[in-house]
Amino acid sequence: MRQMGGTMKKVMIAGATLLMAFFVSSCATGPSYASNAALNATTTSTGDIPNWRLEPYFGTVNLSAGFSPDPNFTDVLAGGSVNLASLGYAGFVGDAPDVDLNYDAGEYVLFIYVAEESEDTVLLVNDPEGNWHYADDTIGTRPGIRFDPPLSGLYDIWIGTYGSEMVDATLAISEIPWDDAVITSDGTMPNWRLEPGFGSVELQAGFKNDPYVVPLIAGGPVDLNSIGYYGMVAEAPDFDVYYEASGATLYIYVSYAEGDTVLLVNDPDGNWLFNDDASGLNPGIAINNPASGLYDIWVGTFEDDLVDANLVISEFSW
Repeated sequence: MRQMGGTMKKVMIAGATLLMAFFVSSCATGPSYASNAALNATTTSTGDIPNWRLEPYFGTVNLSAGFSPDPNFTDVLAGGSVNLASLGYAGFVGDAPDVDLNYDAGEYVLFIYVAEESEDTVLLVNDPEGNWHYADDTIGTRPGIRFDPPLSGLYDIWIGTYGSEMVDATLAISEIPWDDAVITSDGTMPNWRLEPGFGSVELQAGFKNDPYVVPLIAGGPVDLNSIGYYGMVAEAPDFDVYYEASGATLYIYVSYAEGDTVLLVNDPDGNWLFNDDASGLNPGIAINNPASGLYDIWVGTFEDDLVDANLVISEFSW
């Protein structure tokens, strides 16, 4: 069953606050202005504090764990007139959230961050339980917040600035860890969640058909600069290997190609591995003490051309 939605949960939190404030004001022997002040701060919008009840300026995003494409991007105008000193933070945001995220959580960590900006920004999130989260300069000068484990429900998101000026910024929502210099919204990036272009295989350590050779077409439209490397690959993996390890070194390499190629692997722990020219002009990656699990593999080229190539999976060195 999906967890109670963030809006309903927050209404219940606000209702509990109303009830408590009424109880205190009814039982107090002195004036009730202190209780009323607390009540007003909690339940009304004065423009002095961010108000998660308002409609978001730039829309609502509905995502479930494992969503694609990942990251999900929304362009916003960051900043506003509300001083975050009212919450004990620094910066200025709008009264209403910039974006609302309705998220159905699963096994993945949730990352909310600023992917692009023209100025120094801050990030504010109100989570499904009504807690405030704030970040600044998490990824270089860009803010980011990591939810591990995330809750299902409503996340209200603001991107702020240090002054009253408004600046263009791009909000990113992802289940892939951010990288200090490489995650932007300028184009696509390799997506390990997509179906591989040339199939998959299940192999156990000591497999008999070693080396396992996969003919494929290398290259594609995705520039690996998007994740800090070089070369061009397809968005989807070329090949997936489900590998049951036992300690032997796992070798993934290109044995033949009609051009200069590069090799990209996303391992079972989500790490990116890259190589060029391990053996002559052919790339290769040796994984010592490999983990069991899914290896997503791309064979790329230096230009946007496509070339025939042979991918090899082996427990013997190239």
